[in-house]
Amino acid sequence: MDQAQKHRVAELVKKAVSTTGSQKSFASKHGVSASTINFVIKGNWGLVSDKMWQRLAAATQFIGASWQCATTANYKAMQQACRLAQTDGLSLAVSHDAGAGKSYALQMYAANTANAFYVQCETHWTRTQFFTTLYRAIGKDPRGMTTAELAEEIIIELRTRTNPLLILDEADKLRDVCLLYYITLYNQLDGICGFVMCGTPHLRQSWESGARRDRRGYKEVHSRIGRRFIELRRIGRADVEAICKANGVADEGDINAIWNEVQADPDLRRVRREVEKLTKHNAAKAA
Repeated sequence: MDQAQKHRVAELVKKAVSTTGSQKSFASKHGVSASTINFVIKGNWGLVSDKMWQRLAAATQFIGASWQCATTANYKAMQQACRLAQTDGLSLAVSHDAGAGKSYALQMYAANTANAFYVQCETHWTRTQFFTTLYRAIGKDPRGMTTAELAEEIIIELRTRTNPLLILDEADKLRDVCLLYYITLYNQLDGICGFVMCGTPHLRQSWESGARRDRRGYKEVHSRIGRRFIELRRIGRADVEAICKANGVADEGDINAIWNEVQADPDLRRVRREVEKLTKHNAAKAA
């Protein structure tokens, strides 16, 4: 990572610290030492390893100097859903195909909004791992605590925050035991804390199927999201054009070529690959 990139990461760390409320909270949330965060903010970069810079870059959603993300229609929709859930203490669910930009929009919202906490769910989680990750996400140290203590402290902590929001990304990966604990959190924080649950179409399919089959907890979960799922748009040419122009591809012919390549199955990851491939090709020609 070069000096310019470190400057940008340091600025993002400062911004994230102001959002979480303290250096200690940010450090605990991302599993680094408070002294490291202090070194970054104070400019003592010689005491910060390259590996730690990469870790902080990931924590602050720094995407590097070589790639800029654009504000697509789905980005705007996800940000709006988060604002609504946070402001009104609602529970909302988003179910859409991978590659639509869901995770990036959620991560950016949490990184830039006070009392908004992002968690990426995992299939292997036990209930203890679920609560441990949640507790760390809100900037607290979960070491030495039981599952019951973690659950209680999460509820107490969120009750003290102004308009808190929990974002559970890839929620379709949650095992039933963890999903049931979401109901507990909702019941204790109804109207106080907002929830955004996000996943692939499997999220909607599994939750609706579970509710129909009367599997334990699924009717309750379905009820708490208002029995509806927010669906995003299919990636369109305007989205691809915005991404191209944000990354230095302004020629209409080049934009059309990229759109023609991805339009049959538009996926923002494919768009990025095509943009980077074209950029490298043009750079080689210029050389």
